[in-house]
Amino acid sequence: MNASPNHGVGRPMKVGKEEVVGLLTAVEMWSDEEFEKKMFDSWEKSSTYMKGVLSEVPGVRAYIASYPNTFDGSSVRPGGLPLTQVEWDTEAIPKTTEQVMEELGEGDPSIGVSPASHGILLNPSTLKPGEERIVADRVSQVLGG
Repeated sequence: MNASPNHGVGRPMKVGKEEVVGLLTAVEMWSDEEFEKKMFDSWEKSSTYMKGVLSEVPGVRAYIASYPNTFDGSSVRPGGLPLTQVEWDTEAIPKTTEQVMEELGEGDPSIGVSPASHGILLNPSTLKPGEERIVADRVSQVLGG
């Protein structure tokens, strides 16, 4: 039944059933009019949680920032993506942005963050549900909380 010349769905182009189902799922998500709102709401919730936890650390200031709409040929970011910006008093916490980024990257779990003008940015768009707790705890630990 699945032998030459009847190879089954996608086989002539070496497309597996997993790829077909993945594409179908992506199209279904894209066609959902509420999908984008649901994603932004979950990102807002994650950013707000991280801001709340990190604001409790002495010497740390955390707030919600957002990217403007950008397209510079190398990346596309959705406008209004809620980010948690974290800044700290370097007298109370004598660490540079680079030191904090290095500690986060080398820790367990390893956490990648973006540098900001006076601290770091935490981007919730790559987090799975619940991972904002892990990130907030780890950043809090690195900043002495």
